[in-house]
Amino acid sequence: MGWKVKAAVQAILAKIPYGRQINHHIFQRRISKAFSKEAMMQGYRVQIKHILDIQSRYPLQGKSIMEIGPGWYSISGVVFWLLNSKCLHWVDVERQFKLDLLKRYATTLLENVQEVAEDLSLSEILVEKKLIELLECETDEEYFLACNIIYEAPGDAKAIKCLEGKVDLIYSYGVLEHVDWGTLEAFFAQSKSQLSDAGRHYHNIGLHDHFHTAGLGNGVNFLKYPQWAWSIIAGNAFAFHNRKRKSDYLRLVNENNFHIYKAETELLDLNLVALDAIKVHKDFECYEREDLACSHLYLECGLERPFTRIPE
Repeated sequence: MGWKVKAAVQAILAKIPYGRQINHHIFQRRISKAFSKEAMMQGYRVQIKHILDIQSRYPLQGKSIMEIGPGWYSISGVVFWLLNSKCLHWVDVERQFKLDLLKRYATTLLENVQEVAEDLSLSEILVEKKLIELLECETDEEYFLACNIIYEAPGDAKAIKCLEGKVDLIYSYGVLEHVDWGTLEAFFAQSKSQLSDAGRHYHNIGLHDHFHTAGLGNGVNFLKYPQWAWSIIAGNAFAFHNRKRKSDYLRLVNENNFHIYKAETELLDLNLVALDAIKVHKDFECYEREDLACSHLYLECGLERPFTRIPE
């Protein structure tokens, strides 16, 4: 029942005044401790693996990067800056950035400076100096200036015309699954004009039921609901999930003629087992079993030719 309680609370908070502030200050900060130093360092350790994976194929120094959904402080934003990216363009549906959380994150990295320096193949002295520079920022504007960040919130990534041909990397982490499919279709189509000639997308897409840690124990439970029921359960700003599968995203990039550099998935046994215990709704009967069970898609694609199509 835990996940149903969470869903009900999120549905209520999404409709009441100051619901987002209540969710942030009470549930995320105090109850789930999502912004503890331990959680921040764990978030860093997860994302750094993906960023270094990109770096191994596509060096990020001097690159112009658009991040979709940077959130409260952007785990990746500081890393991109430490790697000497040229500039960062943040786009979010609403302004969430909190300087105090950014400083807590920078402090956490500073306390683990040896690990960070080794990860990024930089000297500890340089990393320490740059992190201290962030801690000395007293306003949001000072931080954005220090890291050369343009922050558009509320913003619409697919509608930004001034970036045509200027973006080297479009990056997101755990964001695209929360966007309705029509918007994603328009976004990928528009991004072709925003990306530089060798520009790329990199997205970690959570294909799983995001209530899995609230009592479900699996990431496929939401596949048993018709769309009208799922809209009642999770049709709000906190819980929305488009429920699209790996094959849908691969079809989307193929339709836009992107070259695919990477399309790796995470497939958990617990999801495969759970599929045998539920009746999948008819809307999802056309998908292969492993497609339904995939919990993550790590997708990197770009404009370079020749185009490669991956079977859907």
